[in-house]
Amino acid sequence: MAVTSAFLKGNKMKFVIAFILTLLSTHAHADIIIGFKGKYGQFDHKAFNEFAAKRNLKPIVAHNDSRLFLINLIQNNPNYELYGYSRGAAIAAYVVRMAYDNKMPMPKAITTVGAYKSTDVDFTIYGIKFNNYFDDSGRGQKSPGIFIKVPHNQIMRYVTDNF
Repeated sequence: MAVTSAFLKGNKMKFVIAFILTLLSTHAHADIIIGFKGKYGQFDHKAFNEFAAKRNLKPIVAHNDSRLFLINLIQNNPNYELYGYSRGAAIAAYVVRMAYDNKMPMPKAITTVGAYKSTDVDFTIYGIKFNNYFDDSGRGQKSPGIFIKVPHNQIMRYVTDNF
């Protein structure tokens, strides 16, 4: 009985590993867009998923503290874009610097939505296509972009619907 139980546990483990590898391989080399949430986890998932679908990209929402996950994701998916909402715009900028400094694949494009006025989201020096959309929290922003008169919590929806 102990042999059968150990065999089943071993096979379950093999199944779980095979399943995880299958999931990872479906992400490999897909065109993806990695989204970063704002402060306190604010993020309009529906708007982000629709934004990705309009561009034929697979949406992946990354948590701000998942550096190893990001490195693996970028190395396995060289055709990626970044999307940062509010505080997430600063995380997207950090990922660009990290990729550049470590000679990793650079994003094909970057979209920031609702970045705060002091967040540097000018990616011109990296030669990356980018679009920045600012609301009132971005007044005084020195980075290029479009200012939109909508509340901060509605700008993701507005950008998805209009750009």
